[in-house]
Amino acid sequence: MSVPRSSNKAPGSKKIPGCFAVGWCLFSSIFIIAGLGISLKQGQLWTWEEAACEVLEFQIQDNANQDEPFTANVRFRFQHQGQEFIGSKLADDDSDYSKYEDLIEIDHKVQRRGTCYFDPNKPEEAILERSSGGIWGGLAFAIFGAFFLLIGVAMLRSSKAPPKALSAKSTDGKNGGMVAFIFFAIFALAGLGLLLGLAVPIAKKYLAAKTWEPVEATVLWSKVRSHSSDDGTTYSPDVFYRYRFQGEEFRSNSFSLSTGSSSGRDKKQQIVDSHPSGHQFTCYVNPRKPWQAIVQRNLGWWALLGLFPLPFLAVGLGGLWWMLKNTPQNTPNRSANMPVRSGIKTTTTPASKKPKAGNRWGKFLGHLFLAFFWCGIVSVFVFFAWTGWAQGEPEWFLIIFLIPFVLVGLVLAGALPHSFLAIFSPRFDFDLRDEDLKPGLATKFRWKQTGGNGQLTEMALTLEGREEATYRQGSNRSTAVSLFYQKEIFKSNHLPEMIANECDLIFPSDTVPTFVGKQNQIRWQLHLYAEVKNRPDVREEIELILQPLTEDDFR
Repeated sequence: MSVPRSSNKAPGSKKIPGCFAVGWCLFSSIFIIAGLGISLKQGQLWTWEEAACEVLEFQIQDNANQDEPFTANVRFRFQHQGQEFIGSKLADDDSDYSKYEDLIEIDHKVQRRGTCYFDPNKPEEAILERSSGGIWGGLAFAIFGAFFLLIGVAMLRSSKAPPKALSAKSTDGKNGGMVAFIFFAIFALAGLGLLLGLAVPIAKKYLAAKTWEPVEATVLWSKVRSHSSDDGTTYSPDVFYRYRFQGEEFRSNSFSLSTGSSSGRDKKQQIVDSHPSGHQFTCYVNPRKPWQAIVQRNLGWWALLGLFPLPFLAVGLGGLWWMLKNTPQNTPNRSANMPVRSGIKTTTTPASKKPKAGNRWGKFLGHLFLAFFWCGIVSVFVFFAWTGWAQGEPEWFLIIFLIPFVLVGLVLAGALPHSFLAIFSPRFDFDLRDEDLKPGLATKFRWKQTGGNGQLTEMALTLEGREEATYRQGSNRSTAVSLFYQKEIFKSNHLPEMIANECDLIFPSDTVPTFVGKQNQIRWQLHLYAEVKNRPDVREEIELILQPLTEDDFR
């Protein structure tokens, strides 16, 4: 057995990881401060008072040479404490817009609401529209930084924490569990946010656009727009056109469901070249909101982004489910009966022990949820691909990209019957007392099938001893597992012997008892394997507590 050793490092050897942890925390705090600053600044607008106003002017001007080609010139008046004020700002930032439709939406919203917002301390500071997007965006930025700050605090604590005795109760598992819970929760929330904020709106708009009415439109101007960032330059086509619907003229520059940009200028230039000024073509208009129009109703490569949340959700929800499954309430408490360095506890354990098979219903429901969730999301994009195929416009890139996602869904769905049948596989109880288990002494134990159904064809019991050593370097922890003993103690294909029987359990006389330390553990397990005809095989394990020899054992 590997005995935990004291560190031979000099006292100053932890200064470097400590300095790194401090730098990590300071860098992470920048995100928190910036995010909270954005949220507070945007939140101040929500302390402004709301007043009835009259919109005197709301004109949208376009300039094809600007990166954000649309600007709204507004004038409105309102009264406060008997005095009239004139406002000329649309929003707090008063920035230009890249989508003509956004300004039209604001215009209709302001007309329906009939109010504006003003600073009660400076009534001349007034706006027509405010949004909560900046608040939530700032909070998301701050939460992102807080997650990394938590990791930095954990690194800092690990670099400063003094060594503890093996007999001391360790809290590393709790701390690590909390960090893991936060990690998986953030992944799950990120995936859910991307799903609800990205995939669902695009899917809804795609399905709605299939019912929009075709009308004739005329191009006013078209241009390829470039968007520069640290990752390089991306491009998007910008086609501004006008159309008439039910006797009224409208304008729009919404071309496709995609609102983003991508690398590669040639394809965007081809779209612009095919839509010169004065060119007439067909667009599709939303009959309920005729200021909304679109030219291309197919999703194209944008549909692939809808699958982007799946890995986040799989990691987040899978990790949370795994943690819930392995909480202390769902796992055997070995430390209550294990000998520790300071002495031996002899708490009596129940004579009947159930194998650690896990919650079979829980496993099945987990598989069912994962399969339905995965297949449900993928089926939406399969429907998009099938619709394009049925209309004679197959999107081959989308179809090829979907193949691995569909295969994963088929595997998940195909595994459901196996997971369901495993619920009804045979169950066993063992008549075994931990206090009778000692090195070199034979212990007779019994077992019997107590539930489930299915014909057993073969059964084997194997005794295993393994050592688990945990190593830590900074905030990183790794566990090495070494199997030092393995012996098959029972094997049979005779049905009466498998259903109910007894067997001698003998541990080697020179073996090491069960041991629980901060960095090392010695564990003993009894593994049960049973083949079942036309049903999933049974693979279960029982945790054994091997007690050390006492003076009474030598008398």
